[in-house]
Amino acid sequence: MSLISRIQNRLKYGLLTRSVLLRLRKLNITFTPYFLYLEKDLTPHDDVHTYQVERVTWDNLEHIIEYFPDPTIRLKTWRRRLDAGNSGLLLKDGDEMVGYTWASLKYCRGVAVRPLFELSEKQAYLFDMYVTDAYRGRRIAPLMRQMCYAELGGLGRTELYSISEYFNRPARRFKEKLGAVPVELRLGATLFEHIRFDVRLRGYHRNLPTRWWAVSNHPDPKAIS
Repeated sequence: MSLISRIQNRLKYGLLTRSVLLRLRKLNITFTPYFLYLEKDLTPHDDVHTYQVERVTWDNLEHIIEYFPDPTIRLKTWRRRLDAGNSGLLLKDGDEMVGYTWASLKYCRGVAVRPLFELSEKQAYLFDMYVTDAYRGRRIAPLMRQMCYAELGGLGRTELYSISEYFNRPARRFKEKLGAVPVELRLGATLFEHIRFDVRLRGYHRNLPTRWWAVSNHPDPKAIS
């Protein structure tokens, strides 16, 4: 039995548990199984016309960032994202900030290897969605996803990818409720904070966008974080 087959079996039968992964993490060795998802459009949300969508730009960046936790950290990160050509969308309720989400139009990232593959003109990678405390529990997350689909669709980006860690059950359930389908099960690994690699454990479709194996020595060279 190959090494990849062994890892697949251990994931399937729960032998490679989170406790083992946490112990390895203390040694600066991380193994993170995750799914690459292809997301599809949603059924229109009842509140779709209640909120407004605004793009994150250099002009409004410093004004809007103060409405979210850790504004200093976010300001530095968001500047890197804009500089790298990523697209940020705000969801607003009048003057109130409801949340935000980001998309890369250039690269899809993995857990350890970033970028995982270069996007075509019809693809986008979705990441970092946040809803403010005041609006949680109102099904805002799927609404934000729908508006993101609409904005990207207007740019011709209809093939949308995202990732969720294997053990993050809530995130996986959220994706599945959206109608997202798993494209691949992959394993990202970091050894002693310097060596990073990513391997495909299982592919669910033909013509997969990724290579089965990828290596990187850079933590996040394309500002997708």
